[in-house]
Amino acid sequence: MTKRIDAMFALVWISVALAANALTAAFIYQASRRRNWGRFALLLWTVGSWMLWFAYPQPFELYTGWASLLAAALFVMEFVALLLLFGGRGGAWYSTGARAAL
Repeated sequence: MTKRIDAMFALVWISVALAANALTAAFIYQASRRRNWGRFALLLWTVGSWMLWFAYPQPFELYTGWASLLAAALFVMEFVALLLLFGGRGGAWYSTGARAAL
């Protein structure tokens, strides 16, 4: 019975992590399509997720391979999103308007 509860608990947390990654990817896509609401949503989502890591730090010894992979994927997507928001043509478009980046 305990193994079944542990498996269900792991499945729920893997589902939560996959949903968080999917939502982050959706925000990245909307920000790359120059949707201003996507940019602000991504900024709030990123700051909120980083605050959770500081508020509830987890020891890395407890992470399995899949959990480490999902956490790393989320970090990479957030880093890419920040580059899209504030660097290159994306940053120029948001700071000066749509015509400056074209």
